[in-house]
Amino acid sequence: MLRACTLLGPNTVDPLDAVVRHLAGRGHRLEIVDSRAGVDLLWACGLLTAELIADGAELEVVAAPVFPGETEPVYRSVVVARRAGQGTRRLAVNEYGSWSGYQGLLRSHRLAPWLSGEIVISGSHLDSIAAVAAGNADAAAIDHSVWDWVVAHQPALVADLMVLETSDDWPAPPFSVRRSASARDLVDDLLSYPPAPNLEIVPATFDRYQFMKTAS
Repeated sequence: MLRACTLLGPNTVDPLDAVVRHLAGRGHRLEIVDSRAGVDLLWACGLLTAELIADGAELEVVAAPVFPGETEPVYRSVVVARRAGQGTRRLAVNEYGSWSGYQGLLRSHRLAPWLSGEIVISGSHLDSIAAVAAGNADAAAIDHSVWDWVVAHQPALVADLMVLETSDDWPAPPFSVRRSASARDLVDDLLSYPPAPNLEIVPATFDRYQFMKTAS
């Protein structure tokens, strides 16, 4: 039994389940797990993936998602705040190791000023949104694919929030497989995943993500 895992937001849970079912139809036996330890198919932040590979993880980037509304495998960060906000003194970020939540902003001349005040570490993009909605932070940096999912699935949570700024495009979080014969066998069938309203999968390589590790 092979193991699949997403370390991304709630918007990736159902798509990964659909991918695993697609692979099952091609004869691959996979289970979805919560930990990246020993995982054979990993869907994770580009920065984390680059760091894992640089540290010797037996992973190979093979594909990337095209999220709903996109024509290419890209994503971006949106800075959100309450419509009747009281300034932007406290910025919620999911973690310092997040590209869309922190590192990408840190390296953007346009968005870096959002990091000049107090930083509130929330633990997840969803928790960052909740922190702003509750008034525990004044703004938050959110993966746009997570933001779009929350707008569609939890509209009450974001009813009083608005997008203030949007980053440039970055390579979308990649799919990687473990460098073993059994995991490598997944690649062709992974790339045969039929385009769906919530996900399309296209080929990708590690070259697209190396700049994230260099930047960090």
